[in-house]
Amino acid sequence: LALYLLFLATLVSCSLVSKVAVKTTGSVIYQGSNELLREGNWEHFKNGTPANLKLIEGLWYSDQENLELLTLLIKGYGAYAFGVAETEALADILLESEDVSLTHQTIMFYQKAIFYGEKYMNAKGIKTSDFWDKGFPEKLNKVFNKKMSDGDYVALFYFAQSLGSSINIQREDLSKMAKMNHAIKTMNWVCKKAPSIERSGCDLYRAIMASSLPSIMGGSQNKAKAILKKIMRGRPYELLAQQY
Repeated sequence: LALYLLFLATLVSCSLVSKVAVKTTGSVIYQGSNELLREGNWEHFKNGTPANLKLIEGLWYSDQENLELLTLLIKGYGAYAFGVAETEALADILLESEDVSLTHQTIMFYQKAIFYGEKYMNAKGIKTSDFWDKGFPEKLNKVFNKKMSDGDYVALFYFAQSLGSSINIQREDLSKMAKMNHAIKTMNWVCKKAPSIERSGCDLYRAIMASSLPSIMGGSQNKAKAILKKIMRGRPYELLAQQY
C-alpha cells in the first residue's frame, strides 16, 4: 500500500509539474506573440509560422483549458489563413478556378481557428451547440457580457475574423452564409468593447467587409481602399494590411 501511494503521489506530482511547465511556456509565447504579426518579411512569416503553431498545439494538448494557448491558436491560424493561404489562393478564388486545392487549404486553416474558437467558448461556459443555434446572435451581447471579459477580446476577435472570412470564401453555400450573423455579431461586440484592439484591427475588419459585401449591404471598394490607406499611413509595416 505504501509503495502504491508513493507511486500515485509521484504521478500526481509529475502531472502538476508538467502543467506548470506548459502554463509557463505558454505564457512566455503569449507575451511575445504580437511580434509575429509585426514581421515585415512575408516569406519568413509564411515559412516560420506553421512549426510554431504545431508546437503550441502540442502544448495545448497537455492543457486543453489553457485560454492563453487557445488564444494563440485562434490568432495564429486565423492570421496565417488570411495573410498566407488566402493570399496564395486569391487568384483562384477571384477567377473561380477549377483547381480548388489552394482554396481548400485556406478553408482548412480557417477551420482550425474556428475549431479552437469553439474550444475557447466551451472553456468559458458556452456550449458549441448553443453558440451555433440560429437564435444565438440575438442574445449574443447578453451572454458575452455575462461570460466574457477584456481578457477574451483577442480570441473572439480572431475567431470572428476567421469565421467571417471562411464564410466569405464559401458564400455559394447557403448553410455557411446562415452563420455570417454569428461572425458579424461577435466582431461587433468585440469592436464596441475594444475599438483599438490588435493595433486597430477593427479598421482592417471594416475594410474587408466594405470590399466583400455588395453595395446594397454597405460594400464599397473606395471605402475599403481609404481605410487600408489610413492603416498603412499609421502602421507601414502592418503585414496583414499589406497582403490585403
